[in-house]
Amino acid sequence: MRKIIIVLLVVGILLSGCPDPGNTFPEKEPLKESSRSIRNLVNELGIPKRIRGVVFEKDSVLPVRPIEESRSELDIGHICVVVGNSLKSNDQFGVLTTKGRDVAYFGDTAEEKALWLLCSRGKEIENDLSENSLNTEIDVSNCADEFRSLLNSAQRVCIIAITEE
Repeated sequence: MRKIIIVLLVVGILLSGCPDPGNTFPEKEPLKESSRSIRNLVNELGIPKRIRGVVFEKDSVLPVRPIEESRSELDIGHICVVVGNSLKSNDQFGVLTTKGRDVAYFGDTAEEKALWLLCSRGKEIENDLSENSLNTEIDVSNCADEFRSLLNSAQRVCIIAITEE
C-alpha cells in the first residue's frame, strides 16, 4: 500500500506542471553566440572554440555584418561565415547573398547545430585549422575573395563554420 501511495505522489508531482528539464535553458541563437565569442577570440589567436546546441530557426540567417559591428577592429572582409563540410550534403543550409558573408537556414523546423570559431593572423589561419584538426571541416576557399586576399597578411581574421553537433 505504501508503494502505491509513493507512486501516486510521484505521478502527481510529475503531472502538476513541473518544468520540462529539456526546456529550462534558453536556446542559443547563432548571431548572438557568434558575436559574443568573436569578442573574446579576436584576442586569443589560434585557439578554436566550439559552441554546441546553437538553434537555427526556420529562415534564420547568420550574417557577417552584425558580427563585424560588434568588434570594431575587424572589418567585414576579415570575417568569414561558412557551412562546414559535415553539412555540405544538407541542402537546408546555404549562402544567402555572398559566399563567405552569410549562411541561411532554409529548413521548415528548427535544427540544433554547432559553431566552430577560430581567429588568427591571415597568414596563419590555414596552419591553425590544420593543427586543430579543423582543416577537413572548414575550407577557407568557401570564404569571400576579400577574406582570402588576407591569407598572406598579418592582419587578424576570424572564421565561423556551422557544423554538425
